[in-house]
Amino acid sequence: MDETTNNPLDELKHINNAIKKYEIVLKTTKDSYQKQRVRKELAKLKDYREKFEHVYSILDDESDDIDSSEFDGFPFLSQHLNLDEETAVHDREVNGILSILSFFGHEFLTVMTEKKMKLDFKFALERDGFYHLYQDLMKRIHDFEDEIKVINEGKYTDTALTDIKNRRLRKRRVLIIETDKLFRRCLHFTGEILKDIEKSGVACRNPDEILRFDELEGLHFLEGRTVHEALSVLDEFAGEVLSYFNLPEIVVQEQ
Repeated sequence: MDETTNNPLDELKHINNAIKKYEIVLKTTKDSYQKQRVRKELAKLKDYREKFEHVYSILDDESDDIDSSEFDGFPFLSQHLNLDEETAVHDREVNGILSILSFFGHEFLTVMTEKKMKLDFKFALERDGFYHLYQDLMKRIHDFEDEIKVINEGKYTDTALTDIKNRRLRKRRVLIIETDKLFRRCLHFTGEILKDIEKSGVACRNPDEILRFDELEGLHFLEGRTVHEALSVLDEFAGEVLSYFNLPEIVVQEQ
């Protein structure tokens, strides 16, 4: 699946048809091996359908901003994330992503610089890639906002409205999946470095250095913590973000 996916309702019908076919095979086959294989495929398809419906949010009525309880059940996110009303868009899920990315950019990208986090060559290259991914996601959010403006300002014909809404749904879906990919990579990144630190390795050369920020950099949540602690907090943050999205691996792989 990609950004050229057709009407989400049509794709949902396709998923449902596939599920029905597998259910028929499960009921009629006498082959025990085939039954086992079909059960696995059915479980994947049903999980995919559930997440597809959630990610696409095929609804006409959307809340204007992020609900105060959006991050309930996620201790770190609910305690530390706030939405800047000036940057909010008229879409609940995109506002959630915006809140997550804003915190990530302000609190974590600022400590992942060579000056503050001294990494070996391999991890330094991976670290640099996060800045590009972050900028790409912010551009996607701005692009999504432009779609919202088209609708809010009435700059469309009645016949084009359905296409505009479907395009907006596709862009939201891709935005969610790409954000999920960023934090999957982030969790792998922190996990590998933290394991290396525990073994007294050289992936991070300054794990015990205290993080300090000057007046121009402003106040930061990680002020006074060690680089090691900052990596642990980032690991916790990335883990909660992935739990918040709760996307099955099949969705991420197919994008």
